[in-house]
Amino acid sequence: MEYYSLKCAYSDEYVSDVPMAKVNDVNGDAVAVAGAGAGAQPTIGRMGRSFESGRWIKAKQRLRIPRLFGKFCRPSDNELYLVGGIGFDSNNILTSLSSVDHYDFGEGHWHHYGDIKWARHGHDIATLNDRIVIVGGVSTIKKCTLTKVEAFCMKTRRSFKDMPELPWPLSGCVVLALD
Repeated sequence: MEYYSLKCAYSDEYVSDVPMAKVNDVNGDAVAVAGAGAGAQPTIGRMGRSFESGRWIKAKQRLRIPRLFGKFCRPSDNELYLVGGIGFDSNNILTSLSSVDHYDFGEGHWHHYGDIKWARHGHDIATLNDRIVIVGGVSTIKKCTLTKVEAFCMKTRRSFKDMPELPWPLSGCVVLALD
């Protein structure tokens, strides 16, 4: 894994140095998504083809709902998914999310694609064939760190609990699928 120290830019002004892991580099673009709070809209930022500029470009896309600690995966050039996270419910209480959102590149926006069985944040994901494997995390609903592992099928939009549980609760983990 390579690490870069990038300058975060809004309206062409440098705001701060942000250490950022370069992951999921597709066609020379690196994408990062920032959550939002206090009424601000969640935004997507991208680092363009010129990493030398060291500047983030504010994109126009918005997440479907504001969230933190969700996980992204890009199984192909035309697919982008956002799984779980933590956000505010209708009573303005922070709660773990079970939603799987899909970015429609043709329409340029996010839409709800399905739900995982266990609402969670602080988890990690990996893609394996046509499934997103979701491991560990924390649930505000169950009020615990999870041992749960599940798979979400990208074709059928269904979640499967057919995976063995972890031997201990785990959050803040890293998952890698080796094929």
